[in-house]
Amino acid sequence: MMKEKKLSQMILKLHDRAEAAKYDGDFSPPYQEVEMLNFHDEESVVHTVLEDFYAVGALADELTHGFHMEERGYIDRTEVNSRLIAFARELERILDKWETHATLIA
Repeated sequence: MMKEKKLSQMILKLHDRAEAAKYDGDFSPPYQEVEMLNFHDEESVVHTVLEDFYAVGALADELTHGFHMEERGYIDRTEVNSRLIAFARELERILDKWETHATLIA
């Protein structure tokens, strides 16, 4: 349990640092930002893909952690379900975004 707690804290710290660096000097929440993609700039696209799939990976880690926490009785099924729904919505949003991108460049 101690190992999982440390890992969870490390993941949160890394995520917080990444978010802080990304929005340094900008106090608006990241979810309010609308980013226009330059689909002709490969570096911009690669950077955005990595950010998107990092976000999905972070949610997947949180979801996996939630299953372990529920298994040990630390959180209830409702919390796990809310994490699962958040993961599914974010994944769907990102897949829709990149499906649109693939259609535009095809």
